[in-house]
Amino acid sequence: MNQTTPFLDWSALRNPVLAFPRWSIKDACCGVRGDAFYLFFSAFYMQGDDLRCRVAGVRSEGLQGEPVSVLDLTGEEAGWRGMIRSKTSEESLRRSRSAALSR
Repeated sequence: MNQTTPFLDWSALRNPVLAFPRWSIKDACCGVRGDAFYLFFSAFYMQGDDLRCRVAGVRSEGLQGEPVSVLDLTGEEAGWRGMIRSKTSEESLRRSRSAALSR
């Protein structure tokens, strides 16, 4: 029987998503090019009293070691603070919903 080299060195794998322990990750997708794995995802995290969101992408060589950031979109370049839910915006949302329901 001819044994081939495995595609991945399973004993050395590191999960790049777990490199962000205080982030909630969703909408994840993964691509592979050569030995590099590219992961893209929405990341939710607390910043003070605000829940923030960004679209992020990381590259991991062979899924080993620390991931390297390749994409970080917060919306700030368009004048946004990123997608955000704050106590103030929650109150504003409640008032808007109440006004819409009373019409």
